[in-house]
Amino acid sequence: MARLVLLTVLGAGLGGLSFVLAIASRPGGELFFGVTQLVMFPLVLLSGLLLPVETGPGWLRGAAALNPLFYVVEAERSLFAGRFTDPAVPYGVLAAGVVAAVGLALGVRAMRRGI
Repeated sequence: MARLVLLTVLGAGLGGLSFVLAIASRPGGELFFGVTQLVMFPLVLLSGLLLPVETGPGWLRGAAALNPLFYVVEAERSLFAGRFTDPAVPYGVLAAGVVAAVGLALGVRAMRRGI
């Protein structure tokens, strides 16, 4: 259950950020798809979801440390393993909360201005 709540919070924030981008690129939508691919692909690669970050070079570990998705992925791994007291869990919850707060705040602001 905790895994789903964490992903729901993250999804709400990412959804809000997507609304901001979609509202900003209304006329054709090319901006939305371009920025989505330009931003989301590196975020997923640097999250450690597809490739292990720990075995990468130092610059890759440093870049991953700036990525909030990295902390959510680590928290999800700990939760799936049943390690609820792992230090990665609060960091993941904090990262998902920050993404949700920023995404929802910007999304609500963009919707109020865009409508």
